[in-house]
Amino acid sequence: MPPGKKKVPSPLPAESLELPITALRMVCDPDSLGYATTDDLPDLENIIGQPRALRALQLGSEITGPGYNIFVMGQPGSGRTTLSKEYLERMAASMPAPDDWCYVNNFANERKPKVIRLPAGREIIFRQAITELVTRFASDIPRTFESDEFLHERDRLVSDLKHAQESEFLQLQQHVEKFNFTIVRTASGFALAPTEGGKPIPSEELAQLPSEQKGKLGEVEKKLGEDVQTMINRLKESEKTTFHQLQELVSRTVQFIISTADPTDTTCFFGIPPG
Repeated sequence: MPPGKKKVPSPLPAESLELPITALRMVCDPDSLGYATTDDLPDLENIIGQPRALRALQLGSEITGPGYNIFVMGQPGSGRTTLSKEYLERMAASMPAPDDWCYVNNFANERKPKVIRLPAGREIIFRQAITELVTRFASDIPRTFESDEFLHERDRLVSDLKHAQESEFLQLQQHVEKFNFTIVRTASGFALAPTEGGKPIPSEELAQLPSEQKGKLGEVEKKLGEDVQTMINRLKESEKTTFHQLQELVSRTVQFIISTADPTDTTCFFGIPPG
């Protein structure tokens, strides 16, 4: 071989480069594993890898004071969520079941619901019981409002108001008639009109009266107008009183329905035996 030239290796025969089919994949004998499926294997008691993260979770979960939290960060796919969830689930399984906390509507302030603490597992039963009670009351309350007792009391209050208003109006009408005036109803309320022979004087005749007589009528009308306004104020006050009485009637009726509900429908769900 001339100096300075490298020896080129001879190519191997093609037969020596051929791989058998059995060498292309690893074959595992299932009988050598010692189990049929992975369901037969015991759960791992320790988390594989992430030892520092595991120690941080252990430390953070042992701090029970308010205001402390655990912040977990890491690259996507690093297993941070699985690590945290599995550790906390195992830790929670070894602790007593926590109580159920239920938030219910606060009718006085809807922005601040009321909280009810129940033994573990009672929340679902309590929610079902409340749902059944609300459904039943939604049927019982309207039916009670159609009962003869409720309608009789409601009609009595409305009738008393109507009679009081008619009596008030009649007394005032008799009062103004002594001064040759009458009370007429208008679209805007009540108005006073001078009369002659018990009948209102037409506006054309009023316009032809002497100024002195018009002035006297105006003074009397002003004084009687104060009496009419006083009557109107009393009528409004009586209407307000009747309105409150009707509200109290509705409230008493609803309270009666609620108070007569079977105590076992609610108290037993708090873990308290019904009395």
